[in-house]
Amino acid sequence: MQNVARILLCLVAAATTLGQSQGNFINVEGADLKSRLATAIRRGSAQRGRFWVAYTFAVKPGIAFDAVYIGHRGSPISINSKTANSQIETRNLGLFLLYENAGGPIARAEIYNLDRPRDYSGYPVYWLDRAPGNESLPLLRGLIDTVTPNESVERLTDAIGAHDETQVPTVLRDIVRNAKSERARVTAISWLGHLPEQTDFLAAFVRDERELVTVRREAAEAIGDSPDRTAPRALQDLYRAVTHREVKRELLEAIADDGLEADALRFLVETVQREPDRVLQHDAIEAIAEAETSDATAALQQLFSGTNQREVKEKIVEAMEDAADRASAIRFLAGVARNDSDREVRESALDALGDMHDERGVDALTQLYDAAGDEVTKYEILDALGDTESTRALQKLMAVAQRDPSIKLRRRAIALLGESEDPVAFKFLEELIK
Repeated sequence: MQNVARILLCLVAAATTLGQSQGNFINVEGADLKSRLATAIRRGSAQRGRFWVAYTFAVKPGIAFDAVYIGHRGSPISINSKTANSQIETRNLGLFLLYENAGGPIARAEIYNLDRPRDYSGYPVYWLDRAPGNESLPLLRGLIDTVTPNESVERLTDAIGAHDETQVPTVLRDIVRNAKSERARVTAISWLGHLPEQTDFLAAFVRDERELVTVRREAAEAIGDSPDRTAPRALQDLYRAVTHREVKRELLEAIADDGLEADALRFLVETVQREPDRVLQHDAIEAIAEAETSDATAALQQLFSGTNQREVKEKIVEAMEDAADRASAIRFLAGVARNDSDREVRESALDALGDMHDERGVDALTQLYDAAGDEVTKYEILDALGDTESTRALQKLMAVAQRDPSIKLRRRAIALLGESEDPVAFKFLEELIK
């Protein structure tokens, strides 16, 4: 909420100085957008220098371009988003086309927030006023196939997606099918992912093995963003149908990003159990772990109990570091470190406890140290404690350095304290030397 307030303050402040940015625009008259554009190019070219041609259009709600808010350290942060909310949306946008000479292609395309002051690099701006969608969309579609810089191609496609016009999905689909630029096609797919009733269209590109992998992956991601109720099941069906590893990886990520409802969680669990490709199996494990639900953590524990494969067990242990239900994950990892029959898996669990940087993990490591009966395990626990950067871990290391009966373990604790940048550890070592 504080960030939203800062954004609004920036926009209000910008609006009060609006005259600084639009006061010097050169108005261009004409019967329609095409004729005004031709007149602007002719007049701008006569000046023998760079110039902008710009116009505004009906902007759909819920998006933000060229919005700025002040970050927590006082630095400005820019927002360009297809899915902003109504509190930070920017409805007063302009498309700006930079020309270098008459008859040549545009050198640059930008979408600027007209409520922000800007000097436009000192170049004159020929202003075409507001363009209706039936004139603006065909113009932009034609420009996309004539522009070379990828950034400009992307901005032109963004401008199409930002229009509040019923023809937008049709134009975006034409770009995906027919545009020469890969960047334009990928950008158009991204926009379609936020529009209803596009899942079947996008799924066809995911399936097409003749298509560019970048296009197929973007289509998979877009289905994951889709508001269509059929999208979650479509992602699962596509995963079963396609064979390309990178496309399948994108599908797994999209399935997990869909909120990981019960059906998606079951699918990912089945993927871990049945997927012969180790990379995809590991991706499914990570996708489960990243879900912010206790059900996902429980699913990982069940998967661990149901396999004897060391590699799978270690991947689950590693994934537990990012589990949403941290208390449950710590209890699980402590149990693995204490009881698993495979020493390497036990060591992985100790490392994971140390890498979680959680005081409950430190407590678990301390208890494991006190209960361990062999020097090798205690040595590994000390290393895990040294990774935690915790005050309680330092206290345990100092206690071991002072009182542990094993000279080897005392030396290891001293070495770990020496690696710490904590002044308490430094002072302790000074006293120990005395």
